[in-house]
Amino acid sequence: MFQTSKPSAPKVLRLPKQMALPGQGDLDFVREQSAKVIGRLIELPFSLAQDAQDKEHDFVLRACLPIVDSETNWALIHLHPSGEQILWQHASTDASLIHSLIKEASGSIKFSAPKAVADPLAATNRDLSRVATERLTTGIGISHILDEALVDERAISSGNLKVTPVPALLKTINHESMTGKLAIENKQETCEVYFIDGLPIHCLLKETAGELAIKELITWRNGEYRFYPGQKTLALTISTDMENILKSGLTLLEQLNYLETNGLHMESCLIRKNSMISEEELRIRLSKAAPGNVEQQIDFYELVDNHSTIFELLAKRPLSKAEWVPIIFNLVSSALVQISDQVSQQNRFANLKSFGVDENELQMVSKSFLRAETSILTYPAFIYFLDQEYMRYQYFNFPFSVIVFSLGLKKGEHKPIENLPAIAIRRAMQRISQVKRPVDLLGHFEKSDFAMLLPNSNASAAGASANRIIEVLSEAPLTSDIDTRSLWSACGIATIPEDCQEMDKLLQAAKKARDQARHGKERIILARGVAPE
Repeated sequence: MFQTSKPSAPKVLRLPKQMALPGQGDLDFVREQSAKVIGRLIELPFSLAQDAQDKEHDFVLRACLPIVDSETNWALIHLHPSGEQILWQHASTDASLIHSLIKEASGSIKFSAPKAVADPLAATNRDLSRVATERLTTGIGISHILDEALVDERAISSGNLKVTPVPALLKTINHESMTGKLAIENKQETCEVYFIDGLPIHCLLKETAGELAIKELITWRNGEYRFYPGQKTLALTISTDMENILKSGLTLLEQLNYLETNGLHMESCLIRKNSMISEEELRIRLSKAAPGNVEQQIDFYELVDNHSTIFELLAKRPLSKAEWVPIIFNLVSSALVQISDQVSQQNRFANLKSFGVDENELQMVSKSFLRAETSILTYPAFIYFLDQEYMRYQYFNFPFSVIVFSLGLKKGEHKPIENLPAIAIRRAMQRISQVKRPVDLLGHFEKSDFAMLLPNSNASAAGASANRIIEVLSEAPLTSDIDTRSLWSACGIATIPEDCQEMDKLLQAAKKARDQARHGKERIILARGVAPE
């Protein structure tokens, strides 16, 4: 924990005072110096004063690396004539974040001429210093301790959602009972949330307001935020407490992640899995899904025509993101529709005609890589594309995963595994092709197995894809004489660079994981979970 009094030498290295705001280069130098001697305090004094008599614009930045391989502890101190005041304390290795915090804190304080101790503003400063110390010692983190009397219309805090996700940001505002406006913007949209004593009262995101808007905001992963203290609004569109808002927002985020893992984007189309389903059966399935408006879900399901994209469906029936994500989640998770990019691929081929590209020639090239009876990549073609992906990893450090899997029929506990008939294999590959991402490559592997290449995917994403393969193959019989309960599968997953960094070791690791799945109870095994021989 930082001390407000200067520790004795040689525990302190005080750098020369500079008459300007520290730059990122200065912060990198401070961090490097703190790493040279564990536990040593580095002090960088600086002043933003306009003249030599101005003593109210002096600051000192303190940094210390408490233990090896930890984050640097930073603190910004305001050297007011009446005493030192801790503005904030934070542990981080991100110099740009620290630079932003210094800039915001040092630029957001209104300074006044020294007055007697009895002056209310001086008393407020002492109280703020006391509150700051209490918050720092209780481990709350960054505490923006500026009172409304001490700030103007500028933001008292700002940052990036990659560093501070929306849920953490809302919790901080709620925990510290802050009043004002939170403004967030990304490349496409802007959002404003107003708070009174840490409770949200109004949120506006494009045409959506209230609880739906703040739920959608929680799904944002990128953007810049700023908090403006004291700003108020007469609009009251939110009455739910923060705990329930976060709970419903995080549920929406989980549903969106599920859909994106299964390949959903605005150019995807939805395919009905059973065009003859009755309304009664439709209601029964939806009633067993996540809570939601069943009538609204049925209404959206009726729009699904097997060729319109998500963008086109939402143009026909405008819904906010907080409304359409749960609807599509229920339709997909209830096996009523499946996500496909087949139409999108056809549209892309059609768009190339304006450049004189012959679609038939493109299809001929594509077919030359495929085995005719299964319409998936031949084994040599799969290895060729795997090698191309490995080169992308070497040049650009893009991770990728491989799923090696076996399929067959197991008609009894002690009976041997039987091969699937050719027609069942073809239908199995068709189903997998419909649910995989367009960038994923499905092919034969060695003599009788199969494999899928997943670019830019880690082991967790590959595991989700493997689960989806098993689900789609088990949803309905592959042929009239095959019982879905007899369908057998064994999947092994390996990832570069999580499991290894060479292509041959990647395939060996995936095969070993598949072999363990063949002889165990788990149908999907990650390479990292393979038992040692």
